[in-house]
Amino acid sequence: MNDNRLKFRKLAAAAARLADSKKASDIRIYDIADKSDAAYFALIATVESQPQMRAVEDEVSVGLKRAEGVHALHRDGLLSRTWKVMDYGGLVVHVFEPSARAFYALDKLYDGCGQVDWEAKPARRPAAKKAPAKKAQAKKAAPRKK
Repeated sequence: MNDNRLKFRKLAAAAARLADSKKASDIRIYDIADKSDAAYFALIATVESQPQMRAVEDEVSVGLKRAEGVHALHRDGLLSRTWKVMDYGGLVVHVFEPSARAFYALDKLYDGCGQVDWEAKPARRPAAKKAPAKKAQAKKAAPRKK
């Protein structure tokens, strides 16, 4: 994988985590390099309302500026109530309400493309330490007879 493509893969994973932080659902990253000359990756996320859509869009936009220093080259859907798209060059981020996601069916368009695992893996738990063996309690000695 070339350096530029790797950079956009990391950017896609960061965008997915940002969308997830605002409770977007069914977040998928497709590796579309073989189907598109415009981008390496497409991120698709679903939201349940317009306020949530604005929150996800803002979180991705601001978060990628802060963490990665990148700005969207183009945005579309500014007047749409059901769909937004942000173009970062090698990454295209789509945020849909459920009805629009079903209508545009991008998941079907990208059928056969590889998917990128973006979720942080939980840290491996250290093996449970064995509790130290209990020391046998000394029995109280019976008082001695004189």
